[in-house]
Amino acid sequence: MPQLEAVSKSKHANHHWVPYTHYHFAAADPFVILTVSEFQKAAVAAPIVFRQMADSFQPVLLQGIENGKNLLVGPRGHWLGEYVPAYYRSHPFCLALNENQQRVLCFHADSEFVMAEVQEGSEARPFIKGAEWSGELSEVAQFLNAVDVNRQQTEKLMALFQEL
Repeated sequence: MPQLEAVSKSKHANHHWVPYTHYHFAAADPFVILTVSEFQKAAVAAPIVFRQMADSFQPVLLQGIENGKNLLVGPRGHWLGEYVPAYYRSHPFCLALNENQQRVLCFHADSEFVMAEVQEGSEARPFIKGAEWSGELSEVAQFLNAVDVNRQQTEKLMALFQEL
């Protein structure tokens, strides 16, 4: 399970990240959560299945049939499919619920793409510029918020499917 940490302007003022260069972080995922807005493109890459949850269903892209193996990640970490799910495109960032049940921007603290200090000569992007999120981090947050809106719409649709 990834070690998630909420982005803090004060605590992470010196943190940086570099864009991911491989998908090794997804290599053990036999499936990944999808939103309805992804169905058309994702269906070209692999089967979409509906995983039963406690009181609803969750659409996922089936990426493998063995636990711990993603057939869409090649041996060198390159993506083999025609479509990369939104869940992976924001790595090492995601939204997660905080103690008040609010969605907050988080990062995978154990990701090799995150640095507590910038390394000389790297293409590192800062988390924070001045007293605010950097432009790049703001773009990631906007993308994740759009994905979250799609997730909410997907949950409503899955609830309707369950009802029917």
